[in-house]
Amino acid sequence: MPRSRRGCEKIKSIRPQALQDFTITDFANANIKSGTGRLKKSLKVGGAQEVKELDEKSWYDKDLCEFDDILLSQDNNATEADGESKDESPRCARERTRRRRHVGTRVEGFSGSATYPLDLWYVLSQYVHAEDVGHFAAICKDAYHITCTISFWICLYKRYYRPDVTLPVLLRPACLEQRYSLKTRVIRALFYLHDPLVRRTKQLTAPFETPPHFLQGSRCMLMWHQRVKANNWTFLFKFRRAGTRLAKTVAATEGDALDYLDNYRANSEDGCSVLSVTCCNFISLPIVMGQMLTQVCVNVSRNMRFHRVKLVFHSLYNDGRQSATTGCVAILDPVVSIRVSHWWHPQYPMCNATIYG
Repeated sequence: MPRSRRGCEKIKSIRPQALQDFTITDFANANIKSGTGRLKKSLKVGGAQEVKELDEKSWYDKDLCEFDDILLSQDNNATEADGESKDESPRCARERTRRRRHVGTRVEGFSGSATYPLDLWYVLSQYVHAEDVGHFAAICKDAYHITCTISFWICLYKRYYRPDVTLPVLLRPACLEQRYSLKTRVIRALFYLHDPLVRRTKQLTAPFETPPHFLQGSRCMLMWHQRVKANNWTFLFKFRRAGTRLAKTVAATEGDALDYLDNYRANSEDGCSVLSVTCCNFISLPIVMGQMLTQVCVNVSRNMRFHRVKLVFHSLYNDGRQSATTGCVAILDPVVSIRVSHWWHPQYPMCNATIYG
């Protein structure tokens, strides 16, 4: 049988109401019996269709209030889920929370990381300060790859180079044409040119500001002395940190020789430090080259005017065991100053003085 005209008019009068918001009045003055909270089918269909239309909208077509409604509904769902989880065992609650976090953080079309082109990291490297190169290289593999290029270190040198600063011969711009040990020479030049690095080295130049106790466990590679003033003598000990590999200096074939000359990261002074001890007079010291420094003592001399330095060296076996002998003892007294210089320090000597042995 065809529907009556009265029923069609009733449905048409209900449809506009489905597109409106539900208010408290709709529930307080509803003509339904107490205990039945079901809405009419027409209102359900209209409300669901409206929600579906909101979800199908793009994010740039939505208003701010629509985003607030979505967040509010998510919070309500989370609150209901937490209420249900109270009745569960602690283990089931942890599993549910872990699963919810995993699903909540998953975004369609996003794998959890973003890969930027290598050219972007190269452009950013032009604005990195000299003291922040290590932090920049630790960002990602592409940033580290940029710091491993010759052009990066040449640009870093040219950015801070100043003609008014006097540099050693090996650190001048003409020496940048040689690839071998380019990175090492640029780093040493920056401690002459870059003001923050220059101030850092000046803080370590005062006597007795760098205690030599951290040199324990290092091997003495060289020792020599040089005259400073009329009666003052400086005794220098070159130490290499244990575990540092020596640089390859001899090439077997022609191909290895070319690779050796193109090694811009070569640093024959890696892990080396020089202990400089200035005394008021000349002191005859035993030969300790090749031995391991096991003890350093710095105290006041007998006249209470200067310092006294005691260095104890031992020979080690191939397996690392220390010899049972008392060791070789070098005593320097009276001492005016003690200074430790690393390979990158401007005061790091080039060992062109008189060498023992």
